[in-house]
Amino acid sequence: MSETITENQAALVVRWLCHDMATPVATLLTASELLGDTGDAEINGLITAAIRKLSARLRLVRLALGAAGNSMNAAALAKLLGEGLPDTPLALDLDGNPDLPASLVSGVALILSDISRPAPLAIDPAGARWTNDHPLPDTAARALDGNPEADGRSAMIGLIAAHARSTGWALQAQGSGVAFVQA
Repeated sequence: MSETITENQAALVVRWLCHDMATPVATLLTASELLGDTGDAEINGLITAAIRKLSARLRLVRLALGAAGNSMNAAALAKLLGEGLPDTPLALDLDGNPDLPASLVSGVALILSDISRPAPLAIDPAGARWTNDHPLPDTAARALDGNPEADGRSAMIGLIAAHARSTGWALQAQGSGVAFVQA
């Protein structure tokens, strides 16, 4: 079965990406305006940190949507997740399933982090979940089930779920997270 992206989904994902990238870009613009001709080390640090955060987030989104290979060792994936989701505490244990695609893990981490950035995430071969029992919103569960999107976040969830299906996996809402199910 071929998954297609509707025009509405594409527009919502673009809106989601633009919103998600707005903070580091705004930091860059503000810092560069403050910098002027001074060359202040603190301002340069702000610029460098924002650029790194934006770059890591873009790499994570690219991996989550399958544009950048699926093969990645656990250490490299943990590093990418940590850099791309710096405000989300992560516990990653993927030793039990080496066949789990990196795109699936990164996509689920990305969407759960987007729903609640400060909530700590645990990711293992069974799935990803908030360790503080944060409830998965109904709109997210419906998007995982392939129901029409209501906003940019659920459109992104729908895209990640469709990508999972294209790799032979399914994502299922489960308590305070998402289960990985091999189809």
